[in-house]
Amino acid sequence: MSVDLPEQTYSPPLEFSACRVGSGPLAWAQKGMWNNIRALAPGDRHLNVTLTVTVPDGGSSVDRVLTALRTLVARHDALRTTFRTGNDDQPFQTVAGQGTIPVALAEGPEAVRRLSDAQSGLGARRFDLAVELPLRVGLAMAGDRVQTVVLCLSHLVVDGWATQLLQEELAVLLAGAHELPPVTRQPIDQARYERDVLAPRLGDRVPAYWRKVLGACPPPADVFAPQGEPAAPRFWHGTYVSKASLCAAQMLAARHGVSQTSVFLAAAARVLAVYAGRDELPALLRVSNRFAPEVKRSVLYLCQNIPVLLVNGRASFPKLVRSTHLAAMRAYQCSQYDPDDIKGVLDDMHQPTVIPDLVTLNVVTHGAAIAGDQSRAEWPDGARPRDLLQDSSFTWRRTFENERIRLFLSVFGGFSYQVIADTACFPPEQIEATARLIEATLVEEAEREGGA
Repeated sequence: MSVDLPEQTYSPPLEFSACRVGSGPLAWAQKGMWNNIRALAPGDRHLNVTLTVTVPDGGSSVDRVLTALRTLVARHDALRTTFRTGNDDQPFQTVAGQGTIPVALAEGPEAVRRLSDAQSGLGARRFDLAVELPLRVGLAMAGDRVQTVVLCLSHLVVDGWATQLLQEELAVLLAGAHELPPVTRQPIDQARYERDVLAPRLGDRVPAYWRKVLGACPPPADVFAPQGEPAAPRFWHGTYVSKASLCAAQMLAARHGVSQTSVFLAAAARVLAVYAGRDELPALLRVSNRFAPEVKRSVLYLCQNIPVLLVNGRASFPKLVRSTHLAAMRAYQCSQYDPDDIKGVLDDMHQPTVIPDLVTLNVVTHGAAIAGDQSRAEWPDGARPRDLLQDSSFTWRRTFENERIRLFLSVFGGFSYQVIADTACFPPEQIEATARLIEATLVEEAEREGGA
C-alpha cells in the first residue's frame, strides 16, 4: 500500500482467515454504487470512507489490536471482497478465505489526522477493487501502544449504518469481548434474496412508481440550472453543526406526530424550492433500506435513491410536514430495485441524466454518533432552539473536481449537516446559506407555539 505519510512505518500485516468464501452477483445497492464509481473513475477517491476508533484503557499492544481486527474481517465478508466485471459486463464479487492487509503506523500528536487526511492519508488514493481488498488499516501510536485505529473503506462496501456498526463492534472487541451477535445476512446473501424473493414480490411496482413521479416533475435539469462559471475545484463540501436544528426537529416531530426525518425533509424542501423559484421540489431521497432485522448487523452498502415530488407552494409548515411525510412513506415502499430496471425506465422517458440532475436528500436522525462526538448534540434542560443558535458553526471540509450531483444534503444524527454541491448551481456562499436557512426554518416553526 503506497500511502505517503511522513515518517511512516509498517507493522506486521493483518493476516486473516475465514470459513466463508465464494462469488456471486452484486446486491442492487452495490450495483448502483459500482456504476457511480465507474462513472467517476479515476477521480473517485472522495468516495472513500474513513472512520476512527479510540482504543480503551489508554491504548493497547499492536498484537491485541490486530487480533480484534482479524475477528472483524473474518466476521464480515464485505471486508475481504474484491470486485470485477465478467464477460457479460456485469459486476460480480469474490469473497476471500484468507489474505493479508498492510497496516500503516503513525506516531506523534498529529498521527490520527495524518492517517485520516483525505489528501495524504489512507484515503488519498482510490481503491483498485479488482485486486485490492476494500479496507486499509492505520494505527496511531504512542510509543509501543496503539491509541487509535483508523480504517479507510471503499464506499462500495459500507454505508453510514455499516460504518457506525463497524465502529461499535471494533470498540467492543478492543474492550475485550470475545463474542458478538451473529451476522444474519452477508452481501452475496442479500443479492440472492433480492433475486429470489424481493424481485418477484415487487413485480413492476418500482418502475411504475418512477414513471409516475418523474412524469409529474418539471425537467430535472431545469430546476437547478447552472448559474455561471463554477469555482475551482468545482465541487465543495461543507459541514454545519446545529444543536438548534435537532432541538427544533424534536419539538416539531412531537407536535405533528411524524418522524424527525419528515420534519427535516419538509424544511429542506421549503428552502430549496424557494431557491429554485418553484412551488414543487423534485428530489431524490436516499433510503438506508435497513428496515428488516436480517440486515441490522450487516456490513454492506444498502442505500438507494428514490424520486419524490415535494409540494411547497404557499402551504403552512404543518401542512407541508404532513404532505412530505406521506410522500416519503410512499417512496420508502419502492426504495429497493435493480438499477438496470430503472435505467430502462429513464431511457424510455428520455431522461438519462435525471439522477445527477436532481438534488439528493439523506436524513439519518437516529444515532448521532455517526457524525462523531455525541456530546455535541446535548443541551441544558429547558433550553429552547433559539437558545442554541450561538453554538452553530459551518466548516469547509474539502473540495474535489469530479462528481455526479447538483446538491447532496445529508443530515446525520439530526444535528450535523453535510452539504456537497456543484458550485455552478450553488455558489459557495449559497451552500452555507442553505444549511443556515434550513436551521432558521426549523427554529422559527418550533418557536411558533401550536402552529397550524
